[in-house]
Amino acid sequence: MRQDEIDDMVEDGVLVKRNRDAARARTLLESSDEVSRVMLKIVLDEHSANPIFRELYECIRQLGEAKLWLSGLETKTHEPCMRALMDEDVKDRLKLKQLDRFRQIRNSSHYRGIRVSVATANEIIYFWQTCGVEILERLKKRAAV
Repeated sequence: MRQDEIDDMVEDGVLVKRNRDAARARTLLESSDEVSRVMLKIVLDEHSANPIFRELYECIRQLGEAKLWLSGLETKTHEPCMRALMDEDVKDRLKLKQLDRFRQIRNSSHYRGIRVSVATANEIIYFWQTCGVEILERLKKRAAV
Protein backbone atom coordinates (compact mmCIF):
# COMPACT_ATOMS: atom_id res chain seq x y z
CA MET A 1 0.00 0.00 0.00
CA ARG A 2 1.23 3.44 -0.81
CA GLN A 3 1.87 5.82 2.08
CA ASP A 4 -0.83 8.23 0.88
CA GLU A 5 -3.38 5.36 0.99
CA ILE A 6 -2.29 4.49 4.52
CA ASP A 7 -2.52 8.14 5.57
CA ASP A 8 -6.04 8.41 4.12
CA MET A 9 -7.16 5.24 5.91
CA VAL A 10 -5.67 6.48 9.20
CA GLU A 11 -7.45 9.81 8.75
CA ASP A 12 -10.73 7.97 8.02
CA GLY A 13 -10.29 5.77 11.12
CA VAL A 14 -10.06 2.56 9.10
CA LEU A 15 -6.43 2.04 10.17
CA VAL A 16 -4.89 2.94 13.53
CA LYS A 17 -1.16 3.42 14.05
CA ARG A 18 0.17 1.07 16.71
CA ASN A 19 3.50 -0.44 17.64
CA ARG A 20 4.74 -3.27 15.44
CA ASP A 21 3.36 -6.48 16.97
CA ALA A 22 5.20 -9.54 15.66
CA ALA A 23 3.64 -11.79 18.31
CA ARG A 24 0.11 -10.91 17.18
CA ALA A 25 1.17 -11.38 13.55
CA ARG A 26 2.57 -14.84 14.36
CA THR A 27 -0.71 -15.82 16.04
CA LEU A 28 -2.69 -14.73 12.97
CA LEU A 29 -0.30 -16.61 10.67
CA GLU A 30 -0.51 -19.78 12.76
CA SER A 31 -4.30 -19.62 12.69
CA SER A 32 -4.34 -19.03 8.93
CA ASP A 33 -2.00 -21.97 8.37
CA GLU A 34 -3.97 -24.34 10.61
CA VAL A 35 -7.43 -23.45 9.29
CA SER A 36 -6.31 -23.62 5.66
CA ARG A 37 -4.89 -27.10 6.19
CA VAL A 38 -8.22 -28.26 7.63
CA MET A 39 -10.25 -26.66 4.84
CA LEU A 40 -8.12 -28.28 2.14
CA LYS A 41 -8.85 -31.72 3.64
CA ILE A 42 -12.60 -31.31 3.17
CA VAL A 43 -14.10 -32.77 0.01
CA LEU A 44 -15.38 -29.91 -2.14
CA ASP A 45 -18.99 -30.23 -3.26
CA GLU A 46 -22.10 -28.03 -3.42
CA HIS A 47 -22.58 -28.38 0.36
CA SER A 48 -19.01 -27.60 1.40
CA ALA A 49 -18.26 -24.84 -1.14
CA ASN A 50 -19.64 -22.04 1.07
CA PRO A 51 -17.75 -22.85 4.28
CA ILE A 52 -14.54 -23.67 2.40
CA PHE A 53 -14.68 -20.35 0.55
CA ARG A 54 -15.49 -18.35 3.68
CA GLU A 55 -12.77 -19.95 5.77
CA LEU A 56 -10.09 -19.67 3.09
CA TYR A 57 -11.09 -16.04 2.60
CA GLU A 58 -10.61 -15.57 6.34
CA CYS A 59 -7.16 -17.19 6.08
CA ILE A 60 -6.21 -14.72 3.35
CA ARG A 61 -7.62 -11.81 5.36
CA GLN A 62 -5.52 -12.91 8.34
CA LEU A 63 -2.41 -12.76 6.14
CA GLY A 64 -3.21 -9.13 5.36
CA GLU A 65 -3.91 -8.34 8.99
CA ALA A 66 -0.62 -9.95 10.02
CA LYS A 67 1.21 -7.87 7.42
CA LEU A 68 -0.41 -4.72 8.79
CA TRP A 69 0.59 -5.59 12.38
CA LEU A 70 4.15 -6.13 11.17
CA SER A 71 3.98 -2.55 9.86
CA GLY A 72 2.52 -1.20 13.10
CA LEU A 73 -1.03 -0.82 11.82
CA GLU A 74 -4.33 -2.11 13.20
CA THR A 75 -7.29 -2.40 10.86
CA LYS A 76 -10.96 -1.92 11.62
CA THR A 77 -12.28 -3.51 8.38
CA HIS A 78 -11.39 -6.22 5.85
CA GLU A 79 -10.54 -3.93 2.95
CA PRO A 80 -7.11 -2.77 4.23
CA CYS A 81 -6.15 -6.40 4.88
CA MET A 82 -6.74 -7.30 1.25
CA ARG A 83 -5.22 -4.03 0.04
CA ALA A 84 -2.06 -4.76 2.04
CA LEU A 85 -1.58 -8.01 0.11
CA MET A 86 -1.90 -6.38 -3.32
CA ASP A 87 1.75 -5.35 -3.37
CA GLU A 88 3.14 -8.73 -2.34
CA ASP A 89 5.87 -9.98 -4.64
CA VAL A 90 4.39 -13.38 -5.55
CA LYS A 91 5.28 -15.44 -8.58
CA ASP A 92 1.95 -14.72 -10.29
CA ARG A 93 1.11 -11.13 -9.31
CA LEU A 94 -1.90 -11.10 -11.64
CA LYS A 95 -3.74 -13.42 -9.24
CA LEU A 96 -3.63 -10.71 -6.56
CA LYS A 97 -6.25 -8.81 -8.57
CA GLN A 98 -8.75 -11.47 -7.40
CA LEU A 99 -8.54 -10.32 -3.77
CA ASP A 100 -11.19 -7.61 -3.94
CA ARG A 101 -13.51 -9.91 -5.87
CA PHE A 102 -13.06 -12.55 -3.16
CA ARG A 103 -13.94 -9.91 -0.54
CA GLN A 104 -17.12 -9.02 -2.43
CA ILE A 105 -18.12 -12.69 -2.81
CA ARG A 106 -17.48 -13.30 0.89
CA ASN A 107 -19.64 -10.31 1.82
CA SER A 108 -22.45 -11.50 -0.47
CA SER A 109 -22.26 -14.95 1.08
CA HIS A 110 -21.97 -13.74 4.66
CA TYR A 111 -24.43 -10.84 4.67
CA ARG A 112 -26.85 -11.63 1.81
CA GLY A 113 -27.02 -15.41 1.99
CA ILE A 114 -25.78 -15.92 -1.56
CA ARG A 115 -24.29 -19.40 -1.96
CA VAL A 116 -20.79 -19.85 -3.26
CA SER A 117 -20.48 -22.20 -6.23
CA VAL A 118 -18.07 -25.11 -6.40
CA ALA A 119 -16.25 -23.31 -9.23
CA THR A 120 -15.79 -20.18 -7.12
CA ALA A 121 -14.60 -22.22 -4.13
CA ASN A 122 -12.11 -23.88 -6.49
CA GLU A 123 -10.82 -20.43 -7.44
CA ILE A 124 -10.01 -19.51 -3.84
CA ILE A 125 -8.49 -22.94 -3.21
CA TYR A 126 -6.22 -22.46 -6.21
CA PHE A 127 -5.38 -18.92 -5.05
CA TRP A 128 -4.47 -20.21 -1.59
CA GLN A 129 -2.30 -22.98 -2.99
CA THR A 130 -0.48 -20.74 -5.48
CA CYS A 131 -0.31 -17.37 -3.69
CA GLY A 132 -1.56 -17.76 -0.13
CA VAL A 133 1.04 -20.30 0.92
CA GLU A 134 3.79 -18.21 -0.66
CA ILE A 135 2.67 -15.09 1.21
CA LEU A 136 2.25 -17.07 4.44
CA GLU A 137 5.84 -18.33 4.32
CA ARG A 138 7.21 -14.86 3.53
CA LEU A 139 5.28 -13.28 6.41
CA LYS A 140 6.36 -16.01 8.84
CA LYS A 141 9.97 -15.02 8.13
CA ARG A 142 9.20 -11.35 8.72
CA ALA A 143 7.33 -12.13 11.94
CA ALA A 144 10.20 -14.23 13.29
CA VAL A 145 12.48 -11.20 13.47
